[in-house]
Amino acid sequence: MQQVIHSAASTSFLNTTKLDHAVWKNTIYRLIDQQHFHEPVSDHAQCRLGKWYFEGQGAELFAHKPGFRELDGPHKRVHESGKAALHAREQGDIKSMVEQLKSMENASMQVVHCIDRLLESA
Repeated sequence: MQQVIHSAASTSFLNTTKLDHAVWKNTIYRLIDQQHFHEPVSDHAQCRLGKWYFEGQGAELFAHKPGFRELDGPHKRVHESGKAALHAREQGDIKSMVEQLKSMENASMQVVHCIDRLLESA
């Protein structure tokens, strides 16, 4: 019974992080669209997924699972690229903004893939 509860809790949490991830990206697009360049945006260690990965039970429960170690790099790139896109737009560099948004989306697909791998083993 304990294993079932643990698995359900892990699955719920990981699905929630995918939603949080989409919301974070949407925030970047909204800030660019509304030209709110100075609103604070969390880095990869401050968001829910990052806190779980670095401070929470992520490493304790999932470090040995496929997808866990591969998660940090793309997750960091999502946040860095999103912030870089915001900065590029503030500077009027539309080409760089678009490149950074593409980088953010590519890294995001990798993050979701890693989370899906973790879900398979939850």
